[in-house]
Amino acid sequence: MPGKHLSVLDLLGSAAQVADRWRKWKRAFEYYTKGQSLSKASKKTAQMLHFAGMELQDLFEDLQDPSPVPEEDDEYKKTIRKLDSHFKMEENFLYERHVFRQMSFAKGETADQFSTCLRKQARHCNF
Repeated sequence: MPGKHLSVLDLLGSAAQVADRWRKWKRAFEYYTKGQSLSKASKKTAQMLHFAGMELQDLFEDLQDPSPVPEEDDEYKKTIRKLDSHFKMEENFLYERHVFRQMSFAKGETADQFSTCLRKQARHCNF
């Protein structure tokens, strides 16, 4: 049951925090749909909105599609496009690169752990 493993999307916090949570939550939901072999767009959309929670449902109801709708887009693709557009954050690449260059080993951290942290931060740097 995904409710036990896929928590409701938390929309509290700064825009950057919420955008990051949305990205991670969407990734988790994609894994879930693949694992459940969900392919019908209307069912994926309904389950995504259900598992994301009422707060996201209320938000979604008021969103406009940010671009012309390609004819081949199904209901799920339209939903994702609307939500991605709403949660999109313009990243400050200069700041993220500064953070990347300032990173150093933490006490007790292994080389693998540090490497993972570097890769995670590099995703925000647009290298």
